[in-house]
Amino acid sequence: MFKNWKAICEITDAHVMWALAMLDLRSDLGRKFVKRFPEYFTKKKSKGPIPLSVLRQVAQKDAIAAYGPDFGDYSDNLQSVGTCAKYNIPTQPFSGSRGGYGYEPLPAELAHLKDAKGIGQIAEWGGKKFVVVDNGMPEFIYLAPAELIAVDR
Repeated sequence: MFKNWKAICEITDAHVMWALAMLDLRSDLGRKFVKRFPEYFTKKKSKGPIPLSVLRQVAQKDAIAAYGPDFGDYSDNLQSVGTCAKYNIPTQPFSGSRGGYGYEPLPAELAHLKDAKGIGQIAEWGGKKFVVVDNGMPEFIYLAPAELIAVDR
């Protein structure tokens, strides 16, 4: 079974939303939740949208597991700690400087993102909406398709 991200995003109580989003479906408790609340789970993998607050929690948890509790706040680095990959969210990197990190330079339409603070900002590029998922400006920035991330949840 997989999580039905669309249904989970519709839960108005943030604590319940987070509980279901963070639930280990392989555990006994996870299997009980699947049986009792089947509308929040699906047999097919769901692409999203996944709540941004959940992605931030997962990033911080994974950073602590990988680097230790004193490593610092990594909840704004969804790409760096592999959270986007974990949820199969494709990302597009751009360099804030001329070709830094081997990434293509930030397009002129996205130049306003150089001043972005943290993650979650939505930007339009090529007629599509994207969300900032990792912001190491002025060196680099990563964007993901906006339809996969619920920034207001």
